[in-house]
Amino acid sequence: MPYLNDIVVKINENLLAGPFKGNQYQKGMFYGIATPAIRKGKDKDSTFPCYRQPNSKDMIYIGPDDRYPIIVYHKLLTKVYSQINELDEFGDTDNLIKQTCGMQMIIFAQASKLNFVIDEQLESAISLTLVSQLNIQGLLSTFVQPVSASYDQLSIFNNEYKNVDPFMSNDHLYLSINYTIENISDKKCFNLCADC
Repeated sequence: MPYLNDIVVKINENLLAGPFKGNQYQKGMFYGIATPAIRKGKDKDSTFPCYRQPNSKDMIYIGPDDRYPIIVYHKLLTKVYSQINELDEFGDTDNLIKQTCGMQMIIFAQASKLNFVIDEQLESAISLTLVSQLNIQGLLSTFVQPVSASYDQLSIFNNEYKNVDPFMSNDHLYLSINYTIENISDKKCFNLCADC
């Protein structure tokens, strides 16, 4: 989806300006779209979440880290496209495209560093902030909507870390929020070539 990274950055900015404006949350790490990295092992390979640095082949680990009170990252799960059969500003009907991305936000937090917040409070604050219409330059409209949340820490961990023994404590909160990003764009407005 064009501008997907820009949208995720805006979501993180909204969290930091809204429910996470407190000093303890500002010390957290808020990443963009994660991708799994593979570590080759003698007997079996393992995977773990990483973030690709913009304009670089370098990746950094973004999983649980006790140095930070909260770590947030996003995953792209699905994309669905459909054509909009309405007239655009030029009278054309075949240029408007609706793109819907199924996304997942992964949240790792340490309750003791966040005034002993509980996972339901954390999830509610995030989900209520997710509901938004964003103004992203280059897109005709952008809507973000939470869909569901999971509090099953072990399942979330096992989904993020393949062939890795769990390393969580009672102080850790690990949850996920599924959400959608839906935008409408004019397909004539996108070009991968900067010099074209």
